[in-house]
Amino acid sequence: MTDDLRSVRIKLSDPAGVIALEEVTALPASPAAQTAYLVTSTGVYSVYDSGTASWEQVDLLISDTVLTTMLATLSVNDTVRRAINIILAGLYSKRQVTRIDSGAESTQYQALSDLINLYTALKAAYKEETAETASANTGRIVQTTRPPIGGFYE
Repeated sequence: MTDDLRSVRIKLSDPAGVIALEEVTALPASPAAQTAYLVTSTGVYSVYDSGTASWEQVDLLISDTVLTTMLATLSVNDTVRRAINIILAGLYSKRQVTRIDSGAESTQYQALSDLINLYTALKAAYKEETAETASANTGRIVQTTRPPIGGFYE
């Protein structure tokens, strides 16, 4: 796993609740908390659930192959921005299937709605970050940046 791919996964919060990613040949006997382990032979991410004392496979929202392909031509931040749109598209379709299957009151539907809200907020944060750094070159030595006024850009 490359450092860029690791960085993108952490910025995307994918997998959720994980703050460190490690690539291993076999699952460790004493796993670290909030760490997902990528087993190189299988290509599967696993996390240790201390409550049940067992390993669980992680359901990724976007594959390593897609992220690696995007990283080949884009920067880490651009990859994160584009990946958020792909993730949101997948989550919307999963939520629709869940609504049809079990109703809006189900916990699975609520969990998907919470994930959609998280990624919508991430998308807005990256959009705001991009707007802050957008500048206009007037041919002079100094570049200016649009200042936020009350949280909005005019």
